[in-house]
Amino acid sequence: MMPESDLNEKESLSSKSAVRPRRRGVRSGSASLRSPQAVEAVSTSKPSETWDGQIVLLFAYDIANEIEVDEIQQILGQPVKPYVLEGTRRSPQYLFFQRHPMAQLPPLSLSTTEGTISLQCQVKILPIGAISLRMSHRFEKKTLSEIETLSEILSSSTSLARQGVRLAEAIREDLGSYCLGPTRRIHPDEPYTVFCLYTPQDAPSGFDAHLWLEQHRREVAGLLADEEAVLLSDYEVRERTAKVLQFYREDLAVIDWESALLIDQPSGLEEVLYVLELTNVQWVELEAYDRLLDNALEGAYGVISGQRIGRLSQEVLRKLREVRIDLAKVHDELSNITRFLGDWYLGRVYAAAASRFQLPHWQSTLNEKLQTVDHLYEILKHERLDRVMLVLEAAIVGLFVLDLIVYLFFH
Repeated sequence: MMPESDLNEKESLSSKSAVRPRRRGVRSGSASLRSPQAVEAVSTSKPSETWDGQIVLLFAYDIANEIEVDEIQQILGQPVKPYVLEGTRRSPQYLFFQRHPMAQLPPLSLSTTEGTISLQCQVKILPIGAISLRMSHRFEKKTLSEIETLSEILSSSTSLARQGVRLAEAIREDLGSYCLGPTRRIHPDEPYTVFCLYTPQDAPSGFDAHLWLEQHRREVAGLLADEEAVLLSDYEVRERTAKVLQFYREDLAVIDWESALLIDQPSGLEEVLYVLELTNVQWVELEAYDRLLDNALEGAYGVISGQRIGRLSQEVLRKLREVRIDLAKVHDELSNITRFLGDWYLGRVYAAAASRFQLPHWQSTLNEKLQTVDHLYEILKHERLDRVMLVLEAAIVGLFVLDLIVYLFFH
């Protein structure tokens, strides 16, 4: 376990080598900038179906190096209970999900240009030192165009990110001694947006969500991209809707790198939401430890290049040794939080989300940096050993000279 003073450095530097997927931001094609042709095209292509559902915003924050979750009884005054996922599909009896502590927090009020919007808020505490915040807003009888407008209002709110950070800081302070090595600064996170549409009850018998997607692929691509659907190229439409999964005919999951669209019964959405939530946590934790590795490597490069010598060399050597041990543990824990034994569908959902988040690339980058840490650790260890041997040799020579002087003076 790394000391708090050293582990806290993992938030001090920004990531340099891993490529972060572009997250959801302020929409580029706002109404005031639309051309008359675009407005006319939108008005003629707007789908007529209305949907009930919710927009879910997934935030993840690294708040500590580890969190002792077993003894947590409440969070911000709200009772804590283990998160239990009830599967809606037939699964083996040995299906395993970690039961993270979870609490329902009071609703958040978000001030927007269209007025105040209430967001339901839920928090999960993970032992790897992260928390996952889920903010959701219910809607009824809205078309895809209206859902897109609502999402634009949420994503363009300047107070959303600040409220998320303030809430994460309050949770970190409230957990207190349960946090081992709490971070000094919580980095803002842009939400991963999930559009949850409930399978329409009044739909014709045999409603096929995939057939519906084929008929509305361009509108779905515009919703996921937060852009005008009519302005997207055919290639972009195909790319945005490339990761499609379906179990029953009435459900659907379209996963993109900054948002996702889910269609299912309300009881069936939770499983996929949970997988996306954990994948988002993995992304944030990998980002945090990439900063930690950058910090360790810069210190080691400074020592090897001769810019820093003496006791600092031993200090950097100690940090490199602790980073190697800590990252080995983190890698194992990050892998364990997404174990879906026996549920192949959720496994495919995770694989699609991990691919969109570029997690394999990020993990490969961290492995390469960790190998560099190992190499620098060996270099510094040999350098320190050489210095010790030099000091010992000098001491032996000094003792020999002293013995010779004593012999000459007293004999």
